[in-house]
Amino acid sequence: YYDYDNSGDFGKWYITGLPQGVKLDDLGDYIEVTDSTNGRFDWDEATIPNNDRAGTGVVIRVYDMMDTPDDKTDDKLIEQFTIVIYGDVDGNSWVENPDYILMKNPNDFATYSQGKAYLVKAADVDQNGYEESPDAVEIKMFLKGKRTIDQVLGYTNVA
Repeated sequence: YYDYDNSGDFGKWYITGLPQGVKLDDLGDYIEVTDSTNGRFDWDEATIPNNDRAGTGVVIRVYDMMDTPDDKTDDKLIEQFTIVIYGDVDGNSWVENPDYILMKNPNDFATYSQGKAYLVKAADVDQNGYEESPDAVEIKMFLKGKRTIDQVLGYTNVA
């Protein structure tokens, strides 16, 4: 699933709905370029954490191959999306205790996430537009097995 705001601001275009822990090399199982017969995607290496996973913050770039599939030098960047795994605020693709620790103090999280709208989106598991203490509580309940996280919509549900 992808979400964008039509402003042309790639910083507000997201891919959600990926399961936790997807390897970057397996993204082709989840992402398909459909508006072009000569489309392709890749990822921005600078946005990948110290693993090979598609976590929150990884930027996916979509290109038109300009009728030369074997020559990537003339490919035209069409769109760019940031992956959001709801609950994954440290970017490693998993919702784990370090994510809860980053979220439990809203002031600390505000400092950590400053200027990174995708982190606020990942943390906002009650979908009210803000990261706040109730979101951290929902993550803690998820970690205890009492909640699930809908990775398409971002809502938590009773397990």
